[in-house]
Amino acid sequence: MSYNDALNSLSSFLFCVRSFNSDPYLPSQEFIGKYIFLSSVLQNVKGNSVNVNWELNKGINCLNALFNFHISYLLNKSNILQNNLLMPLKSRVLNVVSRFDFNIWKVKINNIVSYRHNLMYMELINSKSSIENLMYKFLLSVPINRFEIILNGERYWNGIVNGRYKNTLLADIGVIYRAKRIEYSLSLTNIFNYNCYSYSFSKAR
Repeated sequence: MSYNDALNSLSSFLFCVRSFNSDPYLPSQEFIGKYIFLSSVLQNVKGNSVNVNWELNKGINCLNALFNFHISYLLNKSNILQNNLLMPLKSRVLNVVSRFDFNIWKVKINNIVSYRHNLMYMELINSKSSIENLMYKFLLSVPINRFEIILNGERYWNGIVNGRYKNTLLADIGVIYRAKRIEYSLSLTNIFNYNCYSYSFSKAR
C-alpha cells in the first residue's frame, strides 16, 4: 500500500511479507565452560517469518529540506540445536531510522538517528538474549568563499545491562580549498583517538 502527494512532496508506503522457508543446515551452539561454540549441522529445519515495513518521506520547501522515517519489524520462528537438544527459537528485530537533511544559506546539515533492538527467546528453557543500539550521525558543511569546512561524527549509546549504556563519540573534520582547476583538502580523522569500538553488546538472562 502506498500514498503520494506530489504537490506537498509527501510519500508513504507500507508492506507486509509472510514467508515460509526450509534450510538444510541447522544452527547449533554449545556451552563449554565460559565459551560458546557456534556451528551448523546438516539437518533440515523449517521456519516462518513476518516482515512489516513502513516509510514516510516529506519535503519542506521553506528549508529546502527532506524528512525520512522508516520502521521495520521482523518476527522469525525456527529451531536451534543447543547442547544437542532441539529447541524452538523466536527472534524479533526492530529497526527505526529517521533522517532530516536541510540547507540554510548554503550551509548543509544532515542528521540520522537509528535505533535497533534484537531479541532472541528460547521458551523451553526460558532464556532470552538481546542486542540494543542507538546511533546518531551528523554532517555539517559550511562554504566560505573558496573554502568549505566539513564536520561529521557519530554518537553511540549501546546497551550493556540493567539500563546502563556505553557512550562513544566519533568525529572527523576537514577543510577543502577550490581553485579554478585544482582542489586542495586537509582532514583530521578520529579526533578523539578511539582505537576500536564495538557497535553492539549482547546481554542474556
